[in-house]
Amino acid sequence: MTKILICDDHPIVSSGLREILTENMDYQIIGIVDTAREIGPSIHRLSPDLVFLDVNMQGENTIEQISSFKAIRQGIRVILFSSYNLPSLVSRAFVENADAYLLKTSTREEILTAVSNVLNGHKFIGAEVNLRKSDRQKITNAALLPMDKFEAFQQLTARELMIFHLVAEGKTESEIAEQLFVSKHTVHTHRKNLMSKLGLHSSADFVRYLVEIGS
Repeated sequence: MTKILICDDHPIVSSGLREILTENMDYQIIGIVDTAREIGPSIHRLSPDLVFLDVNMQGENTIEQISSFKAIRQGIRVILFSSYNLPSLVSRAFVENADAYLLKTSTREEILTAVSNVLNGHKFIGAEVNLRKSDRQKITNAALLPMDKFEAFQQLTARELMIFHLVAEGKTESEIAEQLFVSKHTVHTHRKNLMSKLGLHSSADFVRYLVEIGS
């Protein structure tokens, strides 16, 4: 009998999972917790074989705690059950030793398949998770991916954003320097940093990047 602990602060999600999982007579739901602080003590007290873990419980990020949960009970499996479909978040989950990442829109069949896979020692990523095939392989090998493009773009400074858009418009470094009243060397340095931060290799890449993130 596989003992399962459900950790989610939304009762409708917990009850839905319970209904799906208890269809299998080999699975036993031994507890449901709705706050992050209850997870560790519950694992210690109930000794589950598998934990369904919400990524965000009342504002607290649980991903960073996965390794500590696994330290409490040797061999425990952890399935992240999330509404967040971000490549960087999925990557972080596997770096922190998660066994699977599922979206809350997953079908009954996919949930049961994920459980079967992780109990047999395999990693699992839901079909709707927004990842390229090559990235799925990297993630399941616990290789940390860069932030997804939109997240990286959001972290640019105001000056970097300005220069980014001017380069994307096709302006030269001299034209940008004149428009912003800075030296050409300053523009060149910013442009070089932008290419490094965003993984760009040419001026044409700036345009493609804007199209891809919808800005």
